[in-house]
Amino acid sequence: MFIGLLYNKLRVPCIVLTIGLMLFFEALPRLFFSSGVRTTGNMVMLSMAPNCYWVGGVMLLVFYVLYEGTAFGHNIRALGASPSISANVGLDADRMKFKAFTLAGLFFGVAGALYVAGQGEVRNVSTMGSMLTMMDGLMGMFLAMFISSFCKLPIAVAVSAFTMKMMSNGFVALGMDATVRDLTNGVFLLILLGISANSGLFERIKADKKFREAALQSRT
Repeated sequence: MFIGLLYNKLRVPCIVLTIGLMLFFEALPRLFFSSGVRTTGNMVMLSMAPNCYWVGGVMLLVFYVLYEGTAFGHNIRALGASPSISANVGLDADRMKFKAFTLAGLFFGVAGALYVAGQGEVRNVSTMGSMLTMMDGLMGMFLAMFISSFCKLPIAVAVSAFTMKMMSNGFVALGMDATVRDLTNGVFLLILLGISANSGLFERIKADKKFREAALQSRT
């Protein structure tokens, strides 16, 4: 809610605001937990099977219902597709974005609880050190946007998150260095974005070729 309120009041681009606040949120825990946080045995149980699967399944169901079965989800899709058209038909963009930030906080809170339970401890970081933690999620979202052309977005998010985690664990099992893993993930993301940006390229080339052939035949 705090980020959504600042976004509406300051009119700062979303990427600039969130990166700036990430530095703020990284520094804030040092005031209360200067040496980091260690979890107890009861908290660790949350990330163990089958508890983690139950939590993931419930959150997936909530996300699916919100995104696919409510007016809020329909308005968010419309706003993301064309902000100008959405504003012309009467959608309140500021209100919708505020709600989106608020609901995102719910999902981030659950994800953060699972992350802390799985790690056993959380160390304080600075200078955007938490970005490494979020890279799997960001790459998973890029992959989900690509997969969403074949299925519903909530399903695509679940599939992509599982895929990215499986890749990460596979690299660790193979004994790859962290630098090699980051390089492989970056190349994979670059290829994925290239394919997504050029989707339908071969169909357009084929259609242009047929159009030229038809034009030449009409001249003759």
